[in-house]
Amino acid sequence: MPFIRESFHIDTPIKASRFLTRTLGYTTAQAQKHIDKARLRTPDNAPVQKSQIISGIVWLTHFVDDFYTPSELTAPIFTTRDFTLFCKPAKLLTHPKGSFLHKSLIDSARYFAGKDAKLAHRLDYETSGLIVAAKGRANERALKQLFATREVCKTYIAKVQGIITGARTIDAPILAPSPAQKPHRNLSIRSRIDPSGKPAVTLIAPLHIDSVRAQTTILARPLTGRTHQIRLHCAHIGHPICNDFLYGGDDAMAEAYLDALKQSFLDAESGALESTSAQKSAPEVSPQNPQSPPNPQDSQNPPSPLLSSTLCLHAYHLRFAYRHIYSLYAPLPAWLDASILESDILDSIRVGFTNIDSAT
Repeated sequence: MPFIRESFHIDTPIKASRFLTRTLGYTTAQAQKHIDKARLRTPDNAPVQKSQIISGIVWLTHFVDDFYTPSELTAPIFTTRDFTLFCKPAKLLTHPKGSFLHKSLIDSARYFAGKDAKLAHRLDYETSGLIVAAKGRANERALKQLFATREVCKTYIAKVQGIITGARTIDAPILAPSPAQKPHRNLSIRSRIDPSGKPAVTLIAPLHIDSVRAQTTILARPLTGRTHQIRLHCAHIGHPICNDFLYGGDDAMAEAYLDALKQSFLDAESGALESTSAQKSAPEVSPQNPQSPPNPQDSQNPPSPLLSSTLCLHAYHLRFAYRHIYSLYAPLPAWLDASILESDILDSIRVGFTNIDSAT
């Protein structure tokens, strides 16, 4: 369900709200929402008002269902009558970010789990792993409540810098950035350890030690749900997650990463706005087909090396009770050391769970 920007040629002058309801089939509420959010615009990019009479070319930014083919989407790994389970790839948004053409996991959820599917929780853009998509409003409310009240046991696999030899509890309050701070500068999106922050507790236990690279693969179980909690807590104890440029380096590196990430989204938006479209027919208008996804190779800005690395954080296991007791596992992440046998990793994970539980 991505945003697309689509042009229409209106032969007969018509009121903007009527164009959206009668010609394009929106409800009155949907039409009003599009107009209030300035998604209907003239060729000079001026927002169209509700009672404005429009003709000629207009541009509409709106969601489109079934835009991507199944092969372009993330297929579910498990499904029930109440929810569908996905393993989100790294560098995929959970929900759309901005009104330009780009994928998010909600595209896959709505395609494979139904038009009314809603995600019960979220993961960072950089983080891979399990996400539950609820089917229908009642399941959405119930599953979101389970996550909100910490009745879902979540366990992550992470690879961190340095050597960790035993299970431990990280208890450090986290202060999340306020909405007023976020637009002003890049680093204001970071959470931080602060006595005035909300309580935050993470349990960690080692799975595998790579003494050559001085890295440790760990299990991490957050007992609270603060923004960037595992990433920040690992950095706080001196073991930042590998390839975490937001919390694992100095401010200059974090700024460079966020600048590169922002530029990648701007390039995607620019590519979408510049793409050409084909004709299709409809009453009173001559709309254009939605724009094709931009080709990153067409960008004039070469991608930053910081964007080529994958954050070594993976939401591996969920355990909760909803009609049944579920213990759900994700496929192992590609960044795990290939020399480690999967069976050995699974055995270590079981031991790690025990170690974490004994640390509480």
